[in-house]
Amino acid sequence: MTDPDPAGRPSTVRTAREAWKPFDHTATHHLVIQDDVFLHPQFEPQVIDAVAAQPDAVLSFFSEWGSFTSHAIRVGAFIGAAWIPQVDTYLGTQAALMKAGLAQEFADWLRGLSFEVPDDHALFEFAHTRGLKHFVSNPNLVEHDVGESLIGNASQGLRRATVFRGVSQAPRAWWRHQPMTGLRLLPAMHWSRPQPMLYAKPRRGVVRWDIRPPASAWGAFAGAVQQLVDDNLSAFVSRPGYGKLRAAVIVLCEQVAVASAHPGEHVSDRFGESCAIEAALTMVPGALRVEDGARDLVTDTALMAAVGVILQDVRRTLIPRLDPDTVSAYWSTSAHG
Repeated sequence: MTDPDPAGRPSTVRTAREAWKPFDHTATHHLVIQDDVFLHPQFEPQVIDAVAAQPDAVLSFFSEWGSFTSHAIRVGAFIGAAWIPQVDTYLGTQAALMKAGLAQEFADWLRGLSFEVPDDHALFEFAHTRGLKHFVSNPNLVEHDVGESLIGNASQGLRRATVFRGVSQAPRAWWRHQPMTGLRLLPAMHWSRPQPMLYAKPRRGVVRWDIRPPASAWGAFAGAVQQLVDDNLSAFVSRPGYGKLRAAVIVLCEQVAVASAHPGEHVSDRFGESCAIEAALTMVPGALRVEDGARDLVTDTALMAAVGVILQDVRRTLIPRLDPDTVSAYWSTSAHG
């Protein structure tokens, strides 16, 4: 499906109106894939398994590594969740799927929107107003290419997937794990300016999460975490922007602490662990994607190795000593799955 008016003002909604019309009336679901992504080698069988596990939800198979939702995915990856509720006020449309009947409703609904509205914000509003469940997958099943943004997102830097396991396929049973629920407070790096903050779930009836000053989930162990980070990043102290790099790694450690207190199911298997490691390793390049030299972080093996050691040490030596009550406020007591 191409833009029906390519000479017109750039608009994702104009093309989305056409792309979301189901073309096969025997299909149960409708999938839209944008042209600036490439697919996992085993994309089709994994999508089939994913739909079988979540047939009624709006599903997104991509979340860029510096978004607020990327941080929720990291927490979810640390507990072994396959599905993460989107916490941003948009749903990733790089590869999105819903029931065919809903897709036709969405295509019709888009005709009432201005061309100024981005299609991902439109999809979020549609799902929210209709009370539809909406999840992003862990792992992501598409990777974002490095072409020119139609709507001016190039200023956001390199926008790769949070977790893209291009060399491995999720087992069918993986997609049947319950979605992560109950997250109330999310340690994160701000999506447009790389500084730590706390993302807080709003009161009932409000859509947009609140941005609050950062606070440590580690309690009395906050100093020990910072020392562990400093010891392992000592080789990078002289690097420009080191303070932001250090802050991103500390936020990653905060997310590990929050995940440890999740009151529901924790899935531990080889595939889930590989997703958790991948999610951790995209933290720094994702959080700093708008900074000079951000592209070099992707291939900095020494830095990635240091982050891996920090993650391992935090999980092995500090998590067992953390009082769960210190972190209980980050979750609602009704959380499950």
